[in-house]
Amino acid sequence: MERKIMSKQTLLDFSMKYGKVHIDPIDEVHDGNWTKFKRLFFYHNEEYYYVNVSPRLGLISMMDIVSQARNWFVIQFDDESYYLCSKEELIFNNNL
Repeated sequence: MERKIMSKQTLLDFSMKYGKVHIDPIDEVHDGNWTKFKRLFFYHNEEYYYVNVSPRLGLISMMDIVSQARNWFVIQFDDESYYLCSKEELIFNNNL
């Protein structure tokens, strides 16, 4: 079954709605000076919203999030899953 997109919004807009970005400690990788990760989450109104990072973005750091919040998008699918991707990936993949 193919998932349908329910919404697309920039990471900045998503964080303004759902609050502070948190790193999922299960997916942390310590790489020199930065902790990098492949999943992040938001805690809002006593619910967790987990956002998987696109494999094309690879492992990202909090510095990446700060610098790319306007250029990265959070896609919400009809199965209530969330996916973080770049603007280029969003344009390249018509199914996203």
